[in-house]
Formats: sequence, structure tokens, C-alpha cells
Amino acid sequence: MNEPAMSATSGPILWQVPFLRLFGAHWIAIFFVLLGYVNVISPIKRARHGDIPGALTALASSATRRLIRLVLPTIVATLGSFIICQCGGYALAKQSDSFWLEYSSPGRTTSMTQAVKMLVWNLWTMWTQGANVYDPNHWTMFYLLKSSFFLYMVLLVTLRATSKWRMLVFVVLYAYCWGIADGACSVACSSCGSLLTDLIVTTGINICSGALFAEWTLTMSPIRLPDSQPPSPMSSEKRTHPINAFSTNHIYRHLQAFSHASLPYLLLPLALFLCGYPDNNQDWTAWSSLLARLGRAITPGNTELWRLYPSLGAQVLIIAIILSPAMQHFLTQPAFLELGKLSFPIYLIHGSLLRWALAWMVYVFGTVRQETEAVMDGSAGVMRNVAVAPTNVWVYVVVVPMWMMGVLFLAQLWNRHVETWCVWVTKRVEEITNAPLI
Repeated sequence: MNEPAMSATSGPILWQVPFLRLFGAHWIAIFFVLLGYVNVISPIKRARHGDIPGALTALASSATRRLIRLVLPTIVATLGSFIICQCGGYALAKQSDSFWLEYSSPGRTTSMTQAVKMLVWNLWTMWTQGANVYDPNHWTMFYLLKSSFFLYMVLLVTLRATSKWRMLVFVVLYAYCWGIADGACSVACSSCGSLLTDLIVTTGINICSGALFAEWTLTMSPIRLPDSQPPSPMSSEKRTHPINAFSTNHIYRHLQAFSHASLPYLLLPLALFLCGYPDNNQDWTAWSSLLARLGRAITPGNTELWRLYPSLGAQVLIIAIILSPAMQHFLTQPAFLELGKLSFPIYLIHGSLLRWALAWMVYVFGTVRQETEAVMDGSAGVMRNVAVAPTNVWVYVVVVPMWMMGVLFLAQLWNRHVETWCVWVTKRVEEITNAPLI
């Protein structure tokens, strides 16, 4: 899935075709766009109605809740992964022939003291560097938290501004994030000391676009057409001029019909095309090579295009959904709403379950081979057993859906127990720490 084709000389398989590359960095980008939308929508609604004290109260409550509701569940998920690791659950994945499984699966420590030290250290680095050896997929939590408080800071400054000026601020911040190579993933940036410069790995442009979309959707109130207004002496006089009637009614109706009926379905394939930009070897196919050349021409030199293009695709996709009532109705079906409720716990637990449960479910049908482990100094390596994945496609047809159903079941249990406990803790913290309103 990381390449646009099987090799430089062969064509792509079905899931490598641009519009069908459904798995990739665009899902994380969508998560960040929605984060920007959700974080600002409530304070902006109150501010637009002139309730600035209420907006500030909503902003303070949102900041407190976001901090606890991000940190607590992630810690619980890390503790679960830690237990799986120390019980040897990742042993098979560590010995597999999959590079990703091998490097992302932590090994058991030699003593419990060392294990506890390692756990505490990773709980610290997860929120200071975005690094968590027990679940590398949790790197986004560091940026989700930092992005949230970045938006809260921007809202604190702009709550009294009018809607158009607040939108202008979000546009300028979007352009700034683009200009500082927001798609560049650099470990050194995590210690540069600037909150905005730290917003790397496609976070800045996505959270700014999410905030901009929130303001935009609140601005898109129904507009009465001129011919639907009650008659008045001035309006009747204007209706005597065909040019005025054409310029107001005819053009407006056509633009409105185009934006709601046609434009979303033109943006949808464009979004899927951008989301399909491959991670590696973009020069293997003409379409990815064209996007690579275009990206290098319009972005700073250190931008990671394989993160930037999926982010742009995610933003275009959400614009299409905002413009299309039909798409919105489709996505509000009960099945999609339920998946939306389960999305966060699925993200938290899917990595551990993949390296543990899915690895055992798949590799139990595979074989074992012996190979010599490479040594840096050139001396003779140590022989080790390597688990080889099965080649029978029916194994994956049966095992993967079973694993996915297990993930959904555990995500429901998570919402029922862990999430409920996190909500209770959040309320208790607010009750203890918040001063009574006068």
C-alpha cells in the first residue's frame, strides 16, 4: 500500500489504483480536521450571538475536558499494551517477516523493575515527544493535545472579533503553516520551543481548516431570494428591470444549484485522488510522479508530500460533504453514527490488537524459516527463527474480518466502561477545581 505499483516495471494492483487507495494518512488528516471543527464550534456559536462570557466559559470547560479526555484513555490503552508485552503477546510479531510488525512490537524486559521504569518513561515521552514504544500509533495524541490548545489560544484572542475577521485569521494561520513546511516531520522541531512551529506532521493546516470550516458552516445561513421577499415600492420598481432580475435571481439560483448538486460530486473524485498519493517511490507511475513535481513546485523543499497530499484530500472531501445535503444525510445513518462513536477507542486499541491478536491469528497458519541476523561489525550473525506469513489468500479472507469484529466488540466495551469512567473523572475534576460562577 505504500507504493503506487508493485514495482517500477509492473503495474498496480487493485488497491494501488489512485481512487481506490482507501487506507493511508488521510484518515489521520480527517481526524485532525474534525478536531479543529469540534474544538471551536461551541465557543464560536456563543461569540456570534454576543455571549462573550458564555463563550469564555465554554472555552475554559472545553480545554479542561480535552486535556483529561485525551490523556486518560491513552494512558489506559498504554497500560493494556504494556501488560500484553510483558506477558509475551508481541513475541510472535517481533519474530515475524513483516518489517512493520518487527520494529513496532516491543520486547519483554528482563526484570519487573526495568519494565516499570520503561513504562513510566514512555508515559512521559508520549506527551513530550510523541514517542511511545508500547504503541507507536499513539504518536498523534501528542499533536492532538498540542493542536487543541493552539486553537484555544487563537480563540481566546479572536472571540470578540467579527466572523469575517476570525475567518481571515484562520486563513492566515493556514498559509503560515503551509509556508513553514507543515508537512515536514522532523524530530528536531519538537524541541524548538515555539508552539506554532511545533505543529508539524500535517497538523497545522488541518486544524486551521477545521476551524475555518466551523466558521463557514455557521455563516452558511439560508438566504432569502429577492422574489420571495414581501412586495414593497422599491422592490416592485426593481422588478421592472429584466437585467436586475436576471442578475439576482437567475445567477443566484444557478450558482446555488451548482454548489449543492454538482460541485460536491466533482470535488469527491479530486479528494480521493489526492488521498491516494503514495508514501514511497512516487516516480513508479505517471500520476504520482506528476503530483510529486507539482508538490515540489508549490511547497517548501522539506515538505513531506506523502503527508501533505492526503491532508489536502481530506480537506477537499469535507468541503464536498459540507456542500452536499445528500452526503450529509448518507453519513448520518445509524451505522455511520455508531462507527463515529467507536472511532476513538478503535484508534487507541487497534495497534495493540494488530500486533498481538491478528499476528497470532495469521501466523499460526504460516511457516518458520531460519535466517542469520545481520551484525554491524561484519562478524558471523546469530541464527534465529522467523515466522513467515501464509500465502493462502483465504486465511486473510476469514481471519481479518474476524479480527475486525473483535476490535468493534472491544471498542464497544471500551465505551461502556473505560469511557464512562473517564467522563466521571472529568466531571469530578471540574467540580473540585472550578470556582463557583458569581
